[in-house]
Amino acid sequence: MRKLGGWWRLWVLSALAWTASVAGYCYLYWPATTYAAHNPAFIDQLSTSQRALLLRKDEIADGLQVEMPNEYVLRFKPDVGQEGAQKVARAYHDVTVRAQEQSNQMRARQFLIIALLPCLAVALLGIGVAWVSKGVTKQGS
Repeated sequence: MRKLGGWWRLWVLSALAWTASVAGYCYLYWPATTYAAHNPAFIDQLSTSQRALLLRKDEIADGLQVEMPNEYVLRFKPDVGQEGAQKVARAYHDVTVRAQEQSNQMRARQFLIIALLPCLAVALLGIGVAWVSKGVTKQGS
């Protein structure tokens, strides 16, 4: 640290403060769930045989209904048993967990970009100003 000048020390301090504030924001707003909210594409990710057990939106029937952790209700055809419904529910839940994991990975990449890009930009700006300043002072001598 003794070799760092005052401007570099200011940059290190501000970069740490910025990164800590972005990390705090991400921590506060990071999703607490391990599954994603329902998306119609989740149903499309189920196998054809699993989708065949589900009722379409426009179909009305008195079949088994299973409420998932993401509050979506899977509605099954009347002839579907408990075991078949559980397999489909597990598969649907796995899809929601994978979707949330992908979303979290994207958030982590965004965090790195938001945290590091401004720090890098300010450092490059400072280096550029110092370079121009040296050139101006050499010409003035």
